[in-house]
Amino acid sequence: MARILIVNDSALEARILMDELSRSGFQVENARDGEMALAMIDSFQPDVIIADIVLPRLNGWDLARRLKENVDTSDVPIIFASSSENKSDRFESLKAGGSDYITKPIDYEELLLRIEVALRHKISIDSLKRREGILRAGSVRDTLTGLYNRRYFDQKLTEELARVDRFGSMLALMMIDIDHFKHINDTYGHLVGDKILINLAGRLNQRVRATDTICRFGGEEFALVAAETDLKGAFVLAEKIREIVSAEAYVISDELTINVTASFGITECRKHNETVQSLIDRADKALYQAKRNGRNRVEWQ
Repeated sequence: MARILIVNDSALEARILMDELSRSGFQVENARDGEMALAMIDSFQPDVIIADIVLPRLNGWDLARRLKENVDTSDVPIIFASSSENKSDRFESLKAGGSDYITKPIDYEELLLRIEVALRHKISIDSLKRREGILRAGSVRDTLTGLYNRRYFDQKLTEELARVDRFGSMLALMMIDIDHFKHINDTYGHLVGDKILINLAGRLNQRVRATDTICRFGGEEFALVAAETDLKGAFVLAEKIREIVSAEAYVISDELTINVTASFGITECRKHNETVQSLIDRADKALYQAKRNGRNRVEWQ
């Protein structure tokens, strides 16, 4: 059932309009002025707004401008209702963000047709947004594990370094590499290797905090951007993740389970104007040190 918000300070006009639209199968609410309409938007979430131009506190045009400035309400169609047939009022209504204009006294058959057109337009926009969202998500997600990909990692780390420069906040980077992964692929095949990667990605997701961003860096290597975290905090987090990675054998099938461990290299942002590459290089050096010192351990630079 489509939701329609009427914005009209005349109780009589609003009631007549609400009754007509309710009989046509719409869910209808009325706001007495523009400010009240803004307050109702989040809870009611209208599909179409029918607004008078002349309203107390906040007029219809200013209401439309406010709605168009908000990304969450910018696509809600607004049909202005006015007794004025002045061309300049029609133009001003369109400039303010109105999608249509109807004159009073309202012809309800005409209004229903205009509502139908507005709803079709909104449905098309909503569908397009959903498709864009799916495409956008696909462009930053690793297709195998569902984690963020290297492209998103570079973008996120750049953003976090900018926050460090601007606000002096803490930032740590963790590189994670599955131990002996080449041997797993060579022994059991790449399909088994893929299952290991998917399983491990799920374990990583269980441990990350709201401020962390976990990505598949490439191959069997993962990266974790830890905002508001220093080297000590990153070490504690890495140890917890290391334990989760190796806590239980990875079940591949009824006949096959594989024990997996991982090595960790961590570093922190230590200065302004740190670069993405310098941070990655230090974390990689720490990771190499963990491999050289026996694997299944955490080292830092």
